[in-house]
Amino acid sequence: MPSSLEKWQEMKYNNPSEYRLTKYNYKLRNEVKHNPENIIENVNVAQEKYTKYLFDGDNEKGLTKGKLITDILGYDINNYNEFDKLIKNNIKYFPRRDRGTTKYGDKYEVNMVVKGLKNRQAKLTVGIISPTDEENNLTSVYIEKLKESELSYEELYNKRTRQNKN
Repeated sequence: MPSSLEKWQEMKYNNPSEYRLTKYNYKLRNEVKHNPENIIENVNVAQEKYTKYLFDGDNEKGLTKGKLITDILGYDINNYNEFDKLIKNNIKYFPRRDRGTTKYGDKYEVNMVVKGLKNRQAKLTVGIISPTDEENNLTSVYIEKLKESELSYEELYNKRTRQNKN
């Protein structure tokens, strides 16, 4: 968050993309404050997710995701450990979204706003599968464009209103 009103206004008018991501970050973190049970505290990531999928290997879809992570956030095959720490240290600050159940476990999605090595923010979507209540495994991670509808507080307000009625 900008440290002063002046810096906030400067970002709002001179860097609208950063402003929108900062606003979205605030919205998500505020949602966690009101629904602390809706977080994933720990996530396991197989090293191969970075070394053989995102930043190396021959899976074109994975390499495309990795290139975007490199271009925007600055993480690559040489520093993927820092990217891993970024995900693991921040996942608990963002709400999970249920994405159904498969024979392998419960599926979740966590949208995060992170700032990388290039001092730029990005919306990072993290896919999780939980085969047990104690285990959360990363299945996917990619940068996604922020949609205008995600900035609305209407969804959060409606969710709280439904919970208060119960």
